[in-house]
Amino acid sequence: MPAKQSPTSPLLTALIAGLVLFCLPDAPAARAEKAKVKQTSPAKEEEGKSKAASPKQATPGKASVKSLGDHRYQIGDITFNGKTREIRFPATMNLEKGLLEYVLVTDEGKIHESLLSTKIRPAQLQIALKLCHYRDGVGDTFDALFPEDEKKGKAGIADRGSSIRIAAEWTEKSDGLEKPRRFQIGELIRDLKTDSPMNEGQWIYTGSIIYEGTFIAEAEGTLIAVYIDNGSLINSFRSGSDDDERWMTNTKIAPKMGTPITLVLSPESQGKPAKK
Repeated sequence: MPAKQSPTSPLLTALIAGLVLFCLPDAPAARAEKAKVKQTSPAKEEEGKSKAASPKQATPGKASVKSLGDHRYQIGDITFNGKTREIRFPATMNLEKGLLEYVLVTDEGKIHESLLSTKIRPAQLQIALKLCHYRDGVGDTFDALFPEDEKKGKAGIADRGSSIRIAAEWTEKSDGLEKPRRFQIGELIRDLKTDSPMNEGQWIYTGSIIYEGTFIAEAEGTLIAVYIDNGSLINSFRSGSDDDERWMTNTKIAPKMGTPITLVLSPESQGKPAKK
């Protein structure tokens, strides 16, 4: 007797399709465009040379999705809600002092310049974002790094990926009591130019690049960038995102180093349907 179809099979089907698409090489046009981005990002030129010389091969590995009921699912340490599109996962406060280029990297990533670190894999987050119908796209996100004749300008607005809100939650102990804390991630970052917390701006799901068969987000452990990086899954889109000496930890709000944190990703506008 054939087994009954699992109620989560549509999700698993989407997962399999997503993994197949993820592992396939880019179409020639897409590869050319991504290579162009890499070549015309002067701040990353030296890193590009290093990758070209000895690329670190990183593959997504085996991934499975578990149903938790009530539209909720889990992949590794990531949980997500297919209805609200909220994604949650653990991180750790990593950098109390020093310049920031990233909000989040893996434990094997560039932790010397990242606010937070995490044990989740970029490939797992990529899958969760896709299953929650977030759209990846560069559009004009990297215009600040390009010469005038290479900027996408207004024509690139429609090609941006989904805008995402990022919140941080943790618990602080005071007088023997535990106090829950929740802030938008920008509030944990200080803008040295204005001497105030980072403005709201936008976080764009740009997606990472595949370079010489390597998924760069997985190879470098880059998930959320403050200083725009085409290897990161999510990038800042605001004034100063092309300045690697502008951002620091906001010590007035950020917790102590080593504090466990939950990052919460959600749609920038609940009322706006996901792009497909």
